[in-house]
Parts: sequence; structure tokens; C-alpha cells
Amino acid sequence: MKQQTKSWLKPVLTAITICAFLALHPVHINAQDSSNYFSVSYIKLKDPSNAQQYETDLIDFNKKALEYRVKNNLISGWYLWKVVMPVGTSSEYDYVVVISSKDIQVLLDDTTMAASFKAAYPDNTETLRQSMTSTLNGMRAIVKREIYSNLAAFNDQGKMPAYVEVDYMKSAANKYNDYIKSEKETWMPVHKERMKLNVLAGWELDAKVLPASDNEQYDFVTANYFYTLSSMLDSKYTEAFKTVWPKSDINVVFASTGSLRIMVRSDILKLVTYVDASNTK
Repeated sequence: MKQQTKSWLKPVLTAITICAFLALHPVHINAQDSSNYFSVSYIKLKDPSNAQQYETDLIDFNKKALEYRVKNNLISGWYLWKVVMPVGTSSEYDYVVVISSKDIQVLLDDTTMAASFKAAYPDNTETLRQSMTSTLNGMRAIVKREIYSNLAAFNDQGKMPAYVEVDYMKSAANKYNDYIKSEKETWMPVHKERMKLNVLAGWELDAKVLPASDNEQYDFVTANYFYTLSSMLDSKYTEAFKTVWPKSDINVVFASTGSLRIMVRSDILKLVTYVDASNTK
């Protein structure tokens, strides 16, 4: 669930999910289920002027290995998102890299990428791969990495979205399952109606799996996908809500959902490039 008015102006795509990825997750937006996981890496450039070079090198160095992983069902997709909001020198990260897979072990075991690189580039040496990685690491710092599990998702099965708005949520004490129920049963039908109104390209709810502790700032992300910034700004929440729940007061329902969780932050991301089944031969 997302409030109709955002304090920071609601730039498109809330940095990833997410989530997930949100993510999340992402993405080519094949509807996910609870067995689909996302690895989300948050990246800060050491020098912002290297942004274009970093984007080029990242895909050039890894494209064949990523395609190999998709073809062999190790991953279902790899997505590079650039942070649109918030930005500036105080921003915690500049890019979000999301990898989706049915196998959480693939996301946790870095050696699988090295093996994929070797299979995709049989004539290149391990020394060359390490040199490529060193070049990328010279331009970036990996701020943190998180793993999410998809709980609910839908999309229009159309073209890739250009933006995603990711909201990071912390469930209220003893309200973890109540919050999930609210998103799935109350708000997912509203988001589906928004898609019918040509506002959304897709939506998802993801739960953070790792790191896990009582002190984590957030434990969920919701991701709203858009084709344009204008569609994000014209949310059509009220119109969609009235269609789905004509006998309910949207303000009352907003307040009810608000009691189940705390909105920690929102990010907006723009899709830079991706590798998944839709563009891998």
C-alpha cells in the first residue's frame, strides 16, 4: 500500500526491490511466487563522474556470463537500476543491482559467478576475470547486500518498465502477518485496478530474508513499476480504490494499514540495462 501523496514528491521507482527489488523484483516482470528470491546489492561510486564508464564496463565485463546463467537456469534475471531519488553527495548509494533466482544458494555463493564466467569465456584466464573485477571495484563500493523472498506480484507481461518506486516498510510489533494480509487482500486488488487504468506496469511485495535480526530497519519492500514518470505522479489511487472497495472509506483503510507498519523510506530507480529470458537468445 502506498499513500497517495509522497513527501519527497514521489519520483519514480523507489530504489529497488527493491526489491526488490525490491527489488525488488524484479522484473522482466514475470509474476513471482514465494520460491523466487532476489539478491539486492547497493552500490556507491567513488567518483560520480565515472557513472557512464561504470555502466559500460559492468555490462561489457559480465554480459556473456549473465546470459550463460540465464540459459542454464541459475538465475532468472539480472537488473541494473540507477537511483533517481534521493541523489546527491549524501546519498547512500547510486545504483542497485538485482539478481533473481529460484535457488537462494546461487545468490549466496559467489563462486557460482566465477564458474559461469569461466564457462562463458573459455579462452580467458582467471587472472583476466580478476583484473576486470578489480577495475569495477576501483570505481565503486558495495554498500550492502540483501536477500528477499517474493510474497506477491503481478504485471501486464508487456515491455520492461522504465522506473520503479520501492518503499521500505517495518511491520509494527506483532503485526508481521497482518501487514502481509493487508497488502495482499486489500491493496493488491487496488494496484491491479491501477494497472487497468494504465498507471502501473506491475507491483510486488517482498520480505527481507537476510540479513535478519530484531534490529533491522525494515523487513518488507513494495515495488510499483511504471513506464513513465508522469504515470507515477498520476497515481489514480482514489479512483481505483472506489472501484474495488466502493463501500469503504479510503482514509480509514489508509489509517488501518498505517497502524500495521512504518514507512522507513522510499527510493525511485530508473532501469539502465538488464539480462533475462526476454533478451537472451
